[in-house]
Amino acid sequence: MNKRLLSAYLVLAATAAGMVYVAVANSRQAEGRPVEAAHPERRRIEEVVYASGRVTPRRQQQVMPQPGLAVESIPVQQGQTVKKGDVLVRYARAELEAQVRQAELALERARLERERAQRQLQRARQCARQERAAVPARPDPACAGVIPEEEAEIQLELADLSIEQARLQLEQAQNALSRAEVRSNLDGVVLQVMAPDEANGGSLQSMAGGPLVTVGALDELVVELVLPELDGVRVRPGQKVRIRSDAFPDRSWEGKVEEVGELVVTRNGLAGQQETGVPVTVALPKGTPLKPGYTVNLEIVVRAPTVLAVPAAALVGDDGSEVWVVEDGRAVRRRVELGLSDAEWTEIRQGLEAEDWVITDPPADLRPGQAVRVASEESASGDGTGNERDTSEGTGNGNTGDGNTGQKGSDNQIDAS
Repeated sequence: MNKRLLSAYLVLAATAAGMVYVAVANSRQAEGRPVEAAHPERRRIEEVVYASGRVTPRRQQQVMPQPGLAVESIPVQQGQTVKKGDVLVRYARAELEAQVRQAELALERARLERERAQRQLQRARQCARQERAAVPARPDPACAGVIPEEEAEIQLELADLSIEQARLQLEQAQNALSRAEVRSNLDGVVLQVMAPDEANGGSLQSMAGGPLVTVGALDELVVELVLPELDGVRVRPGQKVRIRSDAFPDRSWEGKVEEVGELVVTRNGLAGQQETGVPVTVALPKGTPLKPGYTVNLEIVVRAPTVLAVPAAALVGDDGSEVWVVEDGRAVRRRVELGLSDAEWTEIRQGLEAEDWVITDPPADLRPGQAVRVASEESASGDGTGNERDTSEGTGNGNTGDGNTGQKGSDNQIDAS
């Protein structure tokens, strides 16, 4: 009987000790500093190339100056709507007609020279035959002063070349005269007109450089830009582009990369300075309020992987490559390898697992080994296991550290128009 009572007492004592241990453990846990923590999440983060470009019509016509020709008139104004076939520029016809007449005279002179060379060759051949037939051979006084046959043949060939050259010059002059009136080859709007040079008697002299008139069709607009070589190699046709304009700060539009140049070019940039890089064309959606000449800001999404990420606010350390995690009720500082990031989320390439508890907003005075408790653990673990949660439907943007590359969240509404 005593043995049975002793056994019962021992069981009760062990049970009481276990209860005390659990109570003490719970008390210690309850005494830990409350912190906000969460598991790393699977997030879609975009890697973005930032750039600026200028809106321009897809189809446009530029009337370039013809060197040495004076412009008689430009019968259009900036902003004017024109139809295909409308006159854009008139050159002075008198000068062009004079050039045609001079070319005609030059051709006639070349033909006369050829006739003379032909007669000389015939005479030289006749004298050569007579000289060879004479017995004994003696010079014919009538052939005195006649050039040798070989020289006469050369003169005839030169005359033929002169005729061909004169014909080409006449053709060029006639073509120039036919272009005395330059007409629009499309329906559109006059985007630019060169101002007349009043210093030259009121006539506009053709100048090298800019066009006299630029006409564009406004039904299809594109954005043209030049990217640095390091960014240009990552951009491909078909990539999504977010487009924003300072003129419409609350709106944005989605376009696509349409063309990436094969060669590096040098052209005038937005600020007037020359830019060297890869030319890129971005297609604009139809119906935007953007107009030719507008400067727009572009975010070209070069890739958008789904990665394991933590809130950017969780990163600590001088270089931002450490996080606080909760291990056995204690705060532990852990170094991690970072990847893509934006203002809200940062990819963790190494150093964390999906089931880790990461302190999302660590207090500044948090110490390694300090007792902590996850304030949101009960609600956060309500999904059952604490396994990683895939939130790849969300949108972020990645950053690899390139000054022209970064990420920006898609909080602003994309204008489908």
